[in-house]
Amino acid sequence: MALAGVRLVRRQIFIAGVIILALGAILIAYGQISRGQIESVATARDWDVTWYHVTDQFGGWGAQMGTQTLSTNFHLTTVSYSGENLHLGFKASTTFELTQDRTINFIIGSDDGSILYVDGVEQINMWLVQGYLTRGTDLQLTEGVHRLEMWYYQWEGGAQVSFEYHLSGWQESVNMMVVGAVLLAIGAVIAMVGRVLKSSEEKAGAGKAV
Repeated sequence: MALAGVRLVRRQIFIAGVIILALGAILIAYGQISRGQIESVATARDWDVTWYHVTDQFGGWGAQMGTQTLSTNFHLTTVSYSGENLHLGFKASTTFELTQDRTINFIIGSDDGSILYVDGVEQINMWLVQGYLTRGTDLQLTEGVHRLEMWYYQWEGGAQVSFEYHLSGWQESVNMMVVGAVLLAIGAVIAMVGRVLKSSEEKAGAGKAV
């Protein structure tokens, strides 16, 4: 009777582990599909960046230094251009196209100052000497092409600059995949415990047979 009870518990543990593992896999797959569908709504270009000397701590523009490109979402933890890392900044522009009306979350971060314009309208302003800070805004944008412009300057001290945007629902898809990954790990552990109990049970049975 005791052996039958152990077998029942072991089987229940193993089945529970498999169910949790399967649920985790389903959440991960659904989250990936959902994120892919959300991201397919927008097509973005890299940033066209023009670097300038900065003439004062208030972000006054000086002579042009040169140009480069940055990926759509970026985070520069060190800022330099042509070997210079003080008293410089950039004006960057890009466009992206929406296939349907959507709410977009824009986030910029900077040390020192930064400004974000969307379709020529200032949306975020942190144009001052500061440590690295981020600020975001949600905008309802219509189907079609939209223009972004970001200004940034570094005076002295530490320097970072970042930009990212996400469509509504993106974070929920990521959270779903994270939960799925956690359930996948928990389910694997529980199923493994069931397997270990089975092995122990088989060894015990073999010992009695001897």
